[in-house]
Amino acid sequence: MLSYYWQTLLHKFWVAFYLGRIAGRLLWRALWHDMSKLGLFEARHFTPHLKRLRGSTYGSAEYEQMRKEDLKAAIDHHYARNRHHPEFHEGGVEAMTVVDWIEMLADWASAVKRHADGDLAVSLVKNRERFGYSEARLELFRKVCRDFGLLEGDGEEAGK
Repeated sequence: MLSYYWQTLLHKFWVAFYLGRIAGRLLWRALWHDMSKLGLFEARHFTPHLKRLRGSTYGSAEYEQMRKEDLKAAIDHHYARNRHHPEFHEGGVEAMTVVDWIEMLADWASAVKRHADGDLAVSLVKNRERFGYSEARLELFRKVCRDFGLLEGDGEEAGK
């Protein structure tokens, strides 16, 4: 029986070790998140549009016009340097790692706070349309967001 307890404790140690490694990677990602936005190129392009962005609704015609025209150079630069964006990956959301997804979801949860009418549950649905991920992936993202306290309620009613 002593061997059983020893093996269980050893197992718990290794699980804690690997979870610590994952937590460390997430902390590193948090510290380096969006560093390209602090560079002159992106700052110079984003700054004149901050007020309009705050007043826009994510996914609206006005927002899309800003994203595709006014901010295109800065956004293209940003996506090319930040792997937590689906646009960074040739295969989009499906080519991302789980760590990329977690950072992406934290980014989306933060981004909705920039809009007066921001709602992560709605954004998850809009982003499904934008990035073409499956209903199963949407449900996985909802579960992750709920597990990490990013999404209040069940998020099921959004977009229906």
